[in-house]
Amino acid sequence: MPPGAWGARRRPAFGVFLLAAAGTGILTQAGHPDITIFGDRLIVLAWLLPVVGVPLLLEPLLHRPVPGPAQGSPRAAGVTR
Repeated sequence: MPPGAWGARRRPAFGVFLLAAAGTGILTQAGHPDITIFGDRLIVLAWLLPVVGVPLLLEPLLHRPVPGPAQGSPRAAGVTR
């Protein structure tokens, strides 16, 4: 399964629409009789899966809490010795 699809699985309600749009792009490309003329325009919807799904996959890594000094410690209050 591509990484974009894993990212789409993190948000099921949104992921269903994302996978449907990507599938529409692939099926439109496959069903079109002359892809040499409009091929790049038809496959645009298939690019939604990696473009939107990969950031959804990496979202937990970007929103992790950063450890800081403990509350109430002298360094947190700006007190130095």
